[in-house]
Amino acid sequence: MNVLEMIKQLEDDIIKCMKCGLCQSVCPVFLELGKESSVARGKIALVEALIEGRLKLTSTLAERIQCCLLCGTCVENCPSGVRVDYIVMRARAIAARIRGISPIKWIILKIFLKNRRLFNLAVKIASTIQGRLFVPTGFGHTRKSRLEIGLNSKRVILPLAREALKEKWSEIITPESPGRRVALFTGCTMNYILTGVGDAVIKTLLNHGVEVIIPKDQSCCGIVAMAAGDESTFSALAKSNLKLLSGLNVDAIIVACATCGYTLKNQYLALLSNEPEEFLNMAKIVSDRTYDICEYLVNIIGVKRIWDKETQSPEDEIIVTYHDPCHLRRGLGIYKEQRELINLIEGVRLKEMSMPDRCCGGGGSFNLSYYDLSLKILDKKLDDIEKTGATVVLTSCAGCHMQLVDGLAQRLLPIQVKHPVELYYEALKDTHIEKDTMCLPFSKINLA
Repeated sequence: MNVLEMIKQLEDDIIKCMKCGLCQSVCPVFLELGKESSVARGKIALVEALIEGRLKLTSTLAERIQCCLLCGTCVENCPSGVRVDYIVMRARAIAARIRGISPIKWIILKIFLKNRRLFNLAVKIASTIQGRLFVPTGFGHTRKSRLEIGLNSKRVILPLAREALKEKWSEIITPESPGRRVALFTGCTMNYILTGVGDAVIKTLLNHGVEVIIPKDQSCCGIVAMAAGDESTFSALAKSNLKLLSGLNVDAIIVACATCGYTLKNQYLALLSNEPEEFLNMAKIVSDRTYDICEYLVNIIGVKRIWDKETQSPEDEIIVTYHDPCHLRRGLGIYKEQRELINLIEGVRLKEMSMPDRCCGGGGSFNLSYYDLSLKILDKKLDDIEKTGATVVLTSCAGCHMQLVDGLAQRLLPIQVKHPVELYYEALKDTHIEKDTMCLPFSKINLA
């Protein structure tokens, strides 16, 4: 698609905006900055002026289009149903076509992200030298940068895993007496950093008699490229994944990251709408088969309540709270299943935040470009978490997970961040399962 065609597509979406301004009351960025250019209505007005030739695409205008979390809060509250997230991404793509993208983004997206082997090698090298670049904070496994190397000096991060998830496990993992068969889409963060989440997902599925396939040739879902305006890299990654995933003989494609799930389920269909029909058919197949892990466990497998072998006393009760990722709750409408899974665990009490679906301010690469603003948005979420008295905050998005770890560590709050399936699997390891569940005794499963 050329620039003129991209502009025409934007015009069709922009005209739907009624300029009512309801987005002002919900936009996390606007609530911090208070600038019209930071809210959906303002961004649409800027893009409209750009299309009509009233404004030129300066670096300032491009930056204002970039300053958006793509959280979808405005979309959820728009009475006209304007897909502001798509308008912003398309506008970024137009800006990238005209002005290009920054050298560092070009290297990451064009060289590493599109070349899976080179990306894997780079991560492996980084994992071996990270001890020289980052120092432990003394707060869990978190680390801080020794040097200013593109990361804010106060940022707290989790280390790269010594072994990637796809390296730890064989491509096909079969339990005793397998029933269902699924493919696991690992995503980047779960594959390279949050491998414990991946382990919990795999072992929980095996425990319920589900054969797990981890396609070694899967790529990044690509949404980070699209969010940066690099439409060609997104398209290449999406097509690679669609060819692979649509051809697998599986009952479902399991994701444990909200953003990856939203991309596979919705974004491929929406953002590849101008591609040949064969890719749209593949996207439809992948969309229909994609399930969030909690959704799959609750709605498809029908997991049952688990309880400890020894009756727990009220003093042993763990208080947890749950943060709804934007891409899961607003993007896919999935929020009940995580809570159902949490409530199946004996000795765990879920205490809701006043606003569990408030955006954490992560926004993928948003917190790299606008770190201080990202932390201001996060502060409200951390206040909400702290008020619950929870010792564990659960979330189903890798990006949210990293953002929450950073904020909690900087506040020195002794609160762990986990995926709901991690908590479920921890309970599953040493508990009884109701007899009508499909669960197999964990000791009988070969996990080698």
